[in-house]
Amino acid sequence: MEPHIYQLPVRILLETMRTLQETASLQATFSLMQQGQTLDALIQLVLERGEVLSCDIRLLQGGVCLAQGDAAFHLLAQAGILDWQVMPRQPLSLLTPENALRQENSTTEREVVSSTVPKQAADLHDRRVTLLSPKGRQVFLLSNGTRSCDDIARLLCLSGESMQQVMHTLLEQQLITWQVLSS
Repeated sequence: MEPHIYQLPVRILLETMRTLQETASLQATFSLMQQGQTLDALIQLVLERGEVLSCDIRLLQGGVCLAQGDAAFHLLAQAGILDWQVMPRQPLSLLTPENALRQENSTTEREVVSSTVPKQAADLHDRRVTLLSPKGRQVFLLSNGTRSCDDIARLLCLSGESMQQVMHTLLEQQLITWQVLSS
């Protein structure tokens, strides 16, 4: 599926996405001044049903995370009109076993997402774990049954979309399972 390109300030783009309740990944490049140097950066926003799940600004060269969350939004507000690539995506909740849990318990999606956490389902020395990418191994190691996906993404400075991809791989390979936190 080809991305759509929009030339808008972030505020207007987000208001539109919120109104339409879009689930999408958005990215744009821009240059910013930091310590007297011009740096080329990539902005990544992940939206689910119009709500921002993550906002990251990373260097184009090397991918070093410059800012996340509110700090990233502050830099972004100064960027003006950008060329945004908007790629529709499937909500994270549709890729996980939480769907069955949601139907059984008749809870809202937000309650399910906040009450389930990834937990390791394989031994650290399992061959499948050793074949994971470094990012995949880091996520696997942090999946201890107490940290949420958001917590792990924040610790590793991963965008929501990157975290979604890693979790999908770990679930496919049956290296993690979902654990429901007791209230």
